Formats: sequence, C-alpha cells, structure tokens
Amino acid sequence: MGITYHKLHRIRAHKTWNEIAKDITRLGGASATGKSVSRVTLHQLAECPHKHAKPNLKAAIDQLHENIFGSPFPNGVNRLIETYRWLSAQSDLVQRQQHLQNLEAFLNDHFTVYGGQDAFQARLHWLMGNVQEDLMRLARDMRRDEEKGNLKLERNYRNNALLHYKKAQGLLEQQGHINELFKLKQNIFACYSNAIPSSERSRCAEIKKCIHDIEIIETAREVLEAEPFQWLTARTALMCIALRHETIDLRLAREFFERLVMANRHFIELDYQPLYFKSINTDHDLQWIKADVLTIPTLKAIRSRLP
Repeated sequence: MGITYHKLHRIRAHKTWNEIAKDITRLGGASATGKSVSRVTLHQLAECPHKHAKPNLKAAIDQLHENIFGSPFPNGVNRLIETYRWLSAQSDLVQRQQHLQNLEAFLNDHFTVYGGQDAFQARLHWLMGNVQEDLMRLARDMRRDEEKGNLKLERNYRNNALLHYKKAQGLLEQQGHINELFKLKQNIFACYSNAIPSSERSRCAEIKKCIHDIEIIETAREVLEAEPFQWLTARTALMCIALRHETIDLRLAREFFERLVMANRHFIELDYQPLYFKSINTDHDLQWIKADVLTIPTLKAIRSRLP
C-alpha cells in the first residue's frame, strides 16, 4: 500500500493522533527546525488525497506503517525489490537493459531450481513480471524503424510478464493476501490496458476479457469491505467497470462511485483531482460512467446523504 492517505488511515485504527505524531517525529518526520510533527498536517494528509507529504515526513509515515503492519513477503525479497526499483530508474537505456537482463537471468535460475509455493515465490514471480514489462518498454524505446524482430521481442516480453503475474496471482490466492492480490491484478490489468490508446480501450475485447478473467472488480469489493478508506481501489474498480461498458453494470458503477465518495467525500465533485491522478471529468477512461451514471440527480442524491 503505497499511498500516504491509505497508510495514515490504517495506522489511525491502531493509534491516537497524538501517538502517531510522536512516533513520526521520533522516526525523523519533523521539519528541519526540529519541531514535532503537526497534528494539523497529519489530519490534512489523512483527509485530502491531493495533499503531498514532504520527503522526510513521507519516509517516516512509511516506516511507521512498516513497523506496525510489516509485509507478507520476506525481508530479503523486499530488499531485492528495492534494488530492482533503483535499476529500473536508471536513465542510460543500454545499462538499464543489461542490469535488468542480469536480474532476469538470476530469476530464471531460481525458478529452475526452486519449486516453492509460498509468499517468497509469489513475490519473485511478481518481480519477474515487472522486469519483463520493463524490458518490453525498453525494447520499444530502443526500436528503430519499426523492425519486426523488435516488435516480436516486445510481444514476447509482454506474454512473459503476464505468465509470471498469473503464477503470482495463483499463489497469492492460495495464501489469502487480499491487498497484495488486488495490487497484482492491477499490474495484470495495466499490462493489457497500457498497450491500447485510451480512446480505444472501451472497445477492446482483450481488455474486457481480462477484467472478467482476473475478477478485479470482485477483489476490489473485498478490499473495500475490509478497508473502505481505500479510494484508489474504488477508483480502479470504477475504471474497469467503465471500460467493460455493459448496460447491466450501471448499478454496479453507482455502487463503486458511492464507495469512492465514502472513502473520501472530495470525490463527489467531478473536477476533484487527487495527487498523481486525473479528475473524473478529464479521465477519458471514465467518460461512459460520467455520462450515463453520474447524472445531476444521482450526484444530488448521493450528496444529500453525506454527513
């Protein structure tokens, strides 16, 4: 769970705001003046998904969340993920490709000799899917003159990414890690949707089939039943419903929009723009829902029930 808003809500279920402020100050989240972290600042971050936390404050919140909730994955593989993230952020395309291929070779050797069915194996399959997606994008960026060989290579990387994501999905389903399972399903969905221009996604049969096959909307409902503050989960489900674009989903679309507003009432305003995301009014993927579901009477009715 990478969003500060979500993390603060999870922490708040276990601690008072005074305790949270003290813990975050102790972990280095205070300003350069050395003053304690302000409860006002924490309240703003916990109420407004558009608010940006300063780096030291974000790092302290991340650490406190890790201290309380930990990770379902072993420490070693989490540290390997951090190395992968560093590699994938390097600007030199050739060096990045070489290092990612080194990581790919290690993972291939691991899968050859280790047949575990645990969280460690699930996270490594997930990592391999990420590596394959990165290599796919690198092949596309480095392609020259639309060479057929490179186009074929891109498709192979994409297929390999989906293969490993789905292996990880199967293992996570066995282990019941619902939040991680939803995030993984987002990766699978993105692997399909990012290959299609946004103006064409609602007409793409492959994307519709993916949404159905991985049951991402159903998983989103499970996540929100446990943690209704997860606005990003509700918004992702809403986008999937919009891209599936079926008349029978009108009631489902309204349900998930209401869940989005329950997570944070700012979203009742369709121009509202959370940090790093488009508003509903400007997001092309959500236009069907905006036109057919979020009518003026519907918005008025939902707004009237807000506390």
